Amino acid sequence: CGLIACGLASFHPGLAYYSVRQVHPLIIDATLIALVCWCALCCLRDPGRRQLAMLGLTTGVCILTRPTITFFLPLVAAVVLYRHRARWRDLVPHVLLAFVVTGVIVMPWTARNWQVHKALVYITTDTGELLWRGNHEGASGYGLAPSGEATLVEAPEVFLKRVLALDELGQKDYFMD
Repeated sequence: CGLIACGLASFHPGLAYYSVRQVHPLIIDATLIALVCWCALCCLRDPGRRQLAMLGLTTGVCILTRPTITFFLPLVAAVVLYRHRARWRDLVPHVLLAFVVTGVIVMPWTARNWQVHKALVYITTDTGELLWRGNHEGASGYGLAPSGEATLVEAPEVFLKRVLALDELGQKDYFMD
């Protein structure tokens, strides 16, 4: 069932068109999220070391494109341990392996961000801007204004000048305030 969902998301004409035409990673995101969900279901059925390592691997790769999936791994880990509570002590090392594998995948990007920004940036700096796009006065929740321009381009001039005068981390902090 999970593989079918993964295949449908990967080859869905609408997602493929949007991914190519709008240069948006929807098809990659949908595929990776489906794989993470499939691995999670496999772990719920049979929480072996290999299944949990694959969950960690797919979650780590998915985090690099869609960091919000980060919170899914602890949830799955808790459900696995609860569902198989009779042997939870045997499963803890396997569950920890999922977290370690995820960390091994994500850590190089976090280290790169530290080297570039001289600050701890988990994966991306655009969270504040994305929240602003959906919540500022006149927001449509869409990345483009009705004119087809980026939402930020059509922001008030004073605001736009302030944002563009900041470096990447300054913009991150400005949008988060």
